[in-house]
Amino acid sequence: GCGQPLPWTISALEAAADLADLQECLSDKEKALFKKSIENLTRDTPQTSVAVERLKILSTKFAKTSLEAVKSIVISVATEAAKKALFPHA
Repeated sequence: GCGQPLPWTISALEAAADLADLQECLSDKEKALFKKSIENLTRDTPQTSVAVERLKILSTKFAKTSLEAVKSIVISVATEAAKKALFPHA
């Protein structure tokens, strides 16, 4: 339906959530914030810029191997503006 995420977007968001759950150095609150932030990157809203900043902070706590996977998921689902804000040199 209109406004609903596409199936591959849902799969990507679930994969990102699973990666967050694997990060032992993130608190449960940080994991929840990460999941909410990833979702906010899929459409341009006032929360998108907040989500970008949250991800920048939280991603510093991710294991390097997980970070690459998260980056590839974000690139596949995020809006162009969010991608440019997160990865300005990509």
